[in-house]
Amino acid sequence: MSSSPTPLRIGPDEYARRIRALLSRGGLSNALPRRERDRWILYHAIARRVGPSERLSERDADGRIADFLLGPGYFLELDRVTLRRALVEGGFLDRDPAGHSYRRSERHRRRVEFTDAPGVEVVLGLAP
Repeated sequence: MSSSPTPLRIGPDEYARRIRALLSRGGLSNALPRRERDRWILYHAIARRVGPSERLSERDADGRIADFLLGPGYFLELDRVTLRRALVEGGFLDRDPAGHSYRRSERHRRRVEFTDAPGVEVVLGLAP
């Protein structure tokens, strides 16, 4: 009987350092990060825009992602549909089988866990 691998843990220091690098001018262009770890950090930052018990329509999910792109993700040249699909594939959002609603997911936790991840706005100095 084989046990499942232990999830990778990303702590607050690495999270903050990589968020600053990924979301600064010149950090990312029009592609998702090449490094899987960086993709997970980006996806986590975006997925936190959805409350743990919220169910969003596709339009509302796209709106939350667009808000991220207008705020902390301002320098990202990625579209919200690409990001929404990546969030579902990565296990950070779940989509109902009919494709009508989205909710935050914990499926990613079998691969990666975030410990005490700071808020993106705080890391980037955007919080009041």
